[in-house]
Amino acid sequence: MEQFDFRKPEDQKRFDRLPETKREELKDLAHEEAKVENLNRRFDKGLDIKLGDRDEDRETIKKVVETKRDFGDRTFFEVIKIFDDFINAKPKFIEIKERVGKYSLVNLGCGENGFHDASLSIDAMHSPKVELVEPYKEFLDLMRKANVKKTLSHLKNNTIEFYKIDGLTFLKQKEGGSSNILVSSIDFALINDQDYLKRIAQEAYRVAPEDGFLICMNSPEIEREAKTLFPFSSEIGGAWFFSKTAFLPEDLSQGIEK
Repeated sequence: MEQFDFRKPEDQKRFDRLPETKREELKDLAHEEAKVENLNRRFDKGLDIKLGDRDEDRETIKKVVETKRDFGDRTFFEVIKIFDDFINAKPKFIEIKERVGKYSLVNLGCGENGFHDASLSIDAMHSPKVELVEPYKEFLDLMRKANVKKTLSHLKNNTIEFYKIDGLTFLKQKEGGSSNILVSSIDFALINDQDYLKRIAQEAYRVAPEDGFLICMNSPEIEREAKTLFPFSSEIGGAWFFSKTAFLPEDLSQGIEK
């Protein structure tokens, strides 16, 4: 992804020599990057108030963020493949398909493929909006792996949003019952803090709607805690789906209230 410092005459000349379509694309890119930064500033504004309800979280979050561990290349694409191969293809999973499509999807630790995967997930998972959360990557890091034209369209329409912040902090600021949550490859090898991983599951339980989901892929510690919180769970294609209400035909047929 080309970058320009327009305070430098040589960069301005280099920009002026580009084809008009490329100049327009870069202007759009700069505009959306500024919008993302503004969104993050607004999000950060009430952070102290939101964290104040549980002071022990402050130290837990501080330790995790200061390790500077790269949340890396997540396995979001594997979850998308599960939707393509199983959820969208088999009638028994219609309940999952409909519920995932009702709410925004929070992807914790999206990694540098975040924009690319989010664009694919909107088609495969039918989520009305994808909120990407990643503490260590920048906007342009994600853009380098993305289809720029398609991603810019989603950013302009607010169907994709990017937050440069850690997952627990983000969830603590979300309203209860507001979003489905996806965690992929967030485990103890990546985050050496059991309390943090446990709190991710607990906050995900609060944020998930009654008929929504926490979807986990390769995140054993979070999955273990989620199993103590959510009354309904099932492994499908290698991912765990957790919900507060029944979502598979065998449960629904027993008269378990949705």
